[in-house]
Amino acid sequence: MEAFELEPGFVPAHLALGLCFLVQERLDEAIAEFKMGLPVSPQSELLISALIQLVQKDEQAALADIKKLEETGGAPFSFALAIYHALFGSRENSLFWLRKAADARIEYVPFIPVDPVFERLRTEPQFNEILSDLGLTGPGK
Repeated sequence: MEAFELEPGFVPAHLALGLCFLVQERLDEAIAEFKMGLPVSPQSELLISALIQLVQKDEQAALADIKKLEETGGAPFSFALAIYHALFGSRENSLFWLRKAADARIEYVPFIPVDPVFERLRTEPQFNEILSDLGLTGPGK
């Protein structure tokens, strides 16, 4: 919480906290944090909007936003799409976008071995292959 004291408008911290709340199923708090992260860029707005819509059970609108992001195919949102699919989509899609994020050297990828969002992927051979390719190991190894 010190990050908010130093820089109350630091968007990445709000998004990370929102994801933590989401994983803990503290949905109202997750929505509040995601909304704090909205003014970043149009693409970020799509992702955050999709997360909020999913939390609020509006899957159709969320999927439309995610589809727009996937169509860009751009590396900057590959990690965000991996998160989305890890939480709400398929393991296969999450691993696909995680591989793209790893190949693009997205700065958050080194934390995947301990990120709770990716916990259910840790038994997947492709996940461990990504870790190995990056010179990383899973938790406790």
